[in-house]
Amino acid sequence: TNGEQSGPVAVIEATAREGLDSLAARQLSTADFTARGQFEWFSLGFSVREVRPSVECRVRYRGTGTLSVDHIAIVPVVDAK
Repeated sequence: TNGEQSGPVAVIEATAREGLDSLAARQLSTADFTARGQFEWFSLGFSVREVRPSVECRVRYRGTGTLSVDHIAIVPVVDAK
C-alpha cells in the first residue's frame, strides 16, 4: 500500500465449496503494513477436519492505497496428536 491514506486495505480469506463455506478471514488495514512500497507477508490460519473440495484463498481489495499480490502459499501443518 502507498501509505498515504488510512483505513481498510483488503480482506484475505480462505473458503471451500466455491466460496460457500468460510474457513477464515482477516481484514488488513494500513496500520498492518510496516514498509511503504515493499512486499510483506501476512498469514491466515485455518484448519479443516476433513478433505474439502475447492479450497480457495482470496484477496478482496477495499480501495485504500495501492495493493499488489505476488502469490498465495498454502502450507499444510500436520496435527501432532
